[in-house]
Amino acid sequence: MPPEPPAGAAEAPGSLARLRPPAATRYHACNPATKLTLSGVALVVALVVPGATGPLAALALLAGPVVWARLVRRISLLSAQVSAPLAVLAGLERFALGSRSAGVAAGSAPWNAAAVALDVLLRVAAVTAAAALFAWTTDRRAMALDLERRGVPHGLVFGVLGLLGLAPAVRDRVGQITAAQRARGLAIGRGPWGAFRARLPLVFPTLVSAINDWSEGSLAMESRASGRPGRRTLLWWPPDPPLERRFRAALLGAVLLVIAARLGGWLA
Repeated sequence: MPPEPPAGAAEAPGSLARLRPPAATRYHACNPATKLTLSGVALVVALVVPGATGPLAALALLAGPVVWARLVRRISLLSAQVSAPLAVLAGLERFALGSRSAGVAAGSAPWNAAAVALDVLLRVAAVTAAAALFAWTTDRRAMALDLERRGVPHGLVFGVLGLLGLAPAVRDRVGQITAAQRARGLAIGRGPWGAFRARLPLVFPTLVSAINDWSEGSLAMESRASGRPGRRTLLWWPPDPPLERRFRAALLGAVLLVIAARLGGWLA
């Protein structure tokens, strides 16, 4: 059992109150474990259950939280941008291979290609929506404190969060370097291709710079005795109501049944 929070820590004024990350919606304020479980279950269902049933069930599971978090437009746009090109490529590949295969009935190649494209579209959209919902509604500080109070070593928590924050750090650093280079006369062509060509040489040095920043952060944490043995005394961590714990247990039980049915051949 995790220790109880200090008396009044969740609602304490002053410095302790500033430890609580601001929550845009009620879903943002949910425990990080609840949001991780929901997104993980949706991802497993989208990938394990065959046919269109799996991704459609995953999208139905995510629909309520997406509306609750007020992210319908952002997540829908991102899912479409990621899944549509992959679905078109998968459909074209299936059509090209199916039309040249021996034993394929005449006229069946377009239908097979459309079915493959639809399957890829739904599955990639569900996976993208699950990942984006968790990433855009979970504060990394709250996640770190919640993992640590559950017994995860502090060093491992810092490493995981550093890896999760590597992509946003690289993106922000590329934007800063691009703005600095444009101020020095860097010409960026028109359209996405011109921007890609201009930023491509900046990716590797930016990635190296982000890794160096992560190493400097590790040294700073070590200088503050982050590697000392024993558990730290946390001043605040995200609340974990009993209702959310029961909800997580129900989700985990349901996904275990789905996996067992898939392995047993009942979802063939």
